[in-house]
Amino acid sequence: MGGGARLGSARDPAAQGRAEEPAVATWTAWDSCRCGLDADGTFWIAPAPGQREGTVRGEKRKTNVFTQFTRGIWLAQNKIHAVRVLGTVHLSGGVETLFWGFDSCASMDLTGLEVSKVEDMSSMFKDCSSLSTLNLTGWTVPKLRNLHETFCNCSSLLALDVSCWDTSKVTDLSHTFFGCSSLSSLDLSGWDTSRAEDLAYMLFGCSSLRELRLGPAFS
Repeated sequence: MGGGARLGSARDPAAQGRAEEPAVATWTAWDSCRCGLDADGTFWIAPAPGQREGTVRGEKRKTNVFTQFTRGIWLAQNKIHAVRVLGTVHLSGGVETLFWGFDSCASMDLTGLEVSKVEDMSSMFKDCSSLSTLNLTGWTVPKLRNLHETFCNCSSLLALDVSCWDTSKVTDLSHTFFGCSSLSSLDLSGWDTSRAEDLAYMLFGCSSLRELRLGPAFS
């Protein structure tokens, strides 16, 4: 595993299911979680020390949620090459702009983020132009209402599995995949767009797209 973290040995019962602490010099706290950047350029999101789970609550603020979450890390975003999650981090409310502008980040493994209470993912990965690998395995989004610009300008993204996302409450799908010029296939067969009020430029600039799967609820 990259980023300076090692999984506990399966032969060590005390270490099973527990990852060792990443080598992060300075952690920044947000609610019951924390984040930090290690020397290899991996940005870590984790529960509080000694905990396996934590919760962060996004909400509309005068500054975007990402700035609130990372504070000083914002200035170091061009040093971020990967994003990983330690343990389980529950997100709720709005996580808009969370990773906006991580333009040097090539991979994100976000399987440790639990997003079932998230309502707004607008611009969440916007302008992550170097991002080629994005693992969202296990994400369920029953409360999601806004996908405006979520993957906008993720021009290096090679694959994306969002086929089972519950979009039945989403009203804004404008620019969702705008500029995803490296995607060759996209499966939206499980998407329900019956409440969508804006789908403008949803797939504009997906110049490599050769296969697009849509289901009966996509209208």
